Amino acid sequence: MYTNAQKYAIINTVDKCFASALLNITRCVRQTCLGGSPVNTVSPHADNSKCPSGIYAITNTINGHQYIGQAQDFSVRWYNHRLTLNKGVSGCTVLQRAWKKYGENCFVFSVLEYIADFSLLDDGEQRYFDLYKPIYNAHHTAKRKGNPLPCLTPQAITQRSNARKGKPRDEATKAKIRAKNLEHPVTEATKAKIGAKSKGRTISEAHRAIISKTHKGREFSEEHIANLKAAGAKRIIDKTAFQERMNTPEVIAKRNAAREARKGKPFSPKGYQNILEARQARKGVPLTETHKEKIRQSLLEHEVTEDTRAKMSIGNKDKKRSETTKQKIKDAVKDQPRGPKGHYIKGDR
Repeated sequence: MYTNAQKYAIINTVDKCFASALLNITRCVRQTCLGGSPVNTVSPHADNSKCPSGIYAITNTINGHQYIGQAQDFSVRWYNHRLTLNKGVSGCTVLQRAWKKYGENCFVFSVLEYIADFSLLDDGEQRYFDLYKPIYNAHHTAKRKGNPLPCLTPQAITQRSNARKGKPRDEATKAKIRAKNLEHPVTEATKAKIGAKSKGRTISEAHRAIISKTHKGREFSEEHIANLKAAGAKRIIDKTAFQERMNTPEVIAKRNAAREARKGKPFSPKGYQNILEARQARKGVPLTETHKEKIRQSLLEHEVTEDTRAKMSIGNKDKKRSETTKQKIKDAVKDQPRGPKGHYIKGDR
């Protein structure tokens, strides 16, 4: 008498054998109808030591989906496939997912064609790619000497892109990528190419919004800040050319139009909050002499109207100044003549 576990094991084995035989028969019929001799489906563990190389297939006995590849030694190739697939580190992404879903027992290895000459493996693999269009292969282009990396189909590229979306990399992966990139420094020629390609490039508003959202709340490490400072110190800014670009008639006209459009419009809550935060950040920060001179020259260009003077007088009423402030004002305006518009010609006020 058999136990239930033994019965299930026997039934499972019979089902696998039947499915494998059915797939082999179907494959032979298709090959015969399309021309040529029937394909060989001998197990890689059979006595094939005279010719251990050729084209093989890994077939899912549940749905019939296949992975097709070439091997110089079938036994070694099948062993490596099972080793990486069971560990979950196989480079065949689609096959890895199916292996994880259905399990090792639902896959069989079969030889499609024995090829003794290694130089003919690429052509043989491509022939079976064109014949079967295997589902588990990410691409249907055989690797060749002139093309070491296979050309991915648009569907495979889309699948890989969608599989990675929304999956943040962990710190270990980031460290590995950083270490790998440091091994290959960017040459000056590559930098020049990147710079030439980026010149004149216009970033769309949607792209700007994505960049802004990505950098908001980002905290830079001390090393990153030091690198940014070092990179900024190396840049040579042509101030003359920049000023010429900013003072062209077209730019001046746009600037004036924007200034006129803003007149009389109140600040938005967000804009007002930004102004308050900027003022708070500037508190206690002394102005440089260059900055003071710019402010002084800017004030001298604008005449203070009587209306503005009245507003300032009302605003200063009942305003108590400390003795220190009073002394600073006296020292600043002492012996300083006024200009024709009522401003002090010299001084910090």
